[in-house]
Amino acid sequence: MRHITGFDAEARSLVMVAEVPQGALAFLTEGDVESVLSAAEQSCELALAALGGTAAQGLLLFDCVSRRSVFREDRVQDETELIRRCSGGVPMAGFYTQGEIARTKGAGGFHNQTLVTLAIG
Repeated sequence: MRHITGFDAEARSLVMVAEVPQGALAFLTEGDVESVLSAAEQSCELALAALGGTAAQGLLLFDCVSRRSVFREDRVQDETELIRRCSGGVPMAGFYTQGEIARTKGAGGFHNQTLVTLAIG
């Protein structure tokens, strides 16, 4: 995944946060507030499930800075509130990052628009 931050119409090129190698296969996708929130909920649920029944004492969140661009100012707290509800209100800390990845399976690669959630038991 790559976040498109702009374009150059004259050069017919896109401006992105990370490189796309020449000749790479590309698929265009589009996210919205609801898809970002759904992914946040899934990240939280998977992190909590990985504790194997042990109660979470807290969450550490690494949120891609590109996700922030999806929210309007009046919805910027929606993700935090959703994670608070999903986790039962355990303490949490985190920040917007560049390069957050916590691959547990699958192909390697750089991704934008990710949220990595670490549940601490």
